[in-house]
Amino acid sequence: MLPDKKISLTKKAEDKLKRIKQTTGENVNQLANERFFTSLEKGVILSNREKERPAMGDIKLEKSAWLGDCQSVVEAALKRLYPNVTKDEAAILWALHIESTS
Repeated sequence: MLPDKKISLTKKAEDKLKRIKQTTGENVNQLANERFFTSLEKGVILSNREKERPAMGDIKLEKSAWLGDCQSVVEAALKRLYPNVTKDEAAILWALHIESTS
């Protein structure tokens, strides 16, 4: 579901997670996974309008680095919530889910 190229968070989410990392020492990718699943627990569903590309952050990692062992679950959740989006749109929606709880 997500592209095989490097993906990034939104600038807003990245800045927030970097600040949290300074306090807790937890890796940004772990924090991103926590925020994504929190958004699912809260029932966040984004509209088509929100798929437009927001300002993206500087940290670009392969999806396997961002998602780790959660990759198949994250991609399945995105596919279930947004069955008709492209891979690039899915990457933006993933980032926006994380931003929504940051």
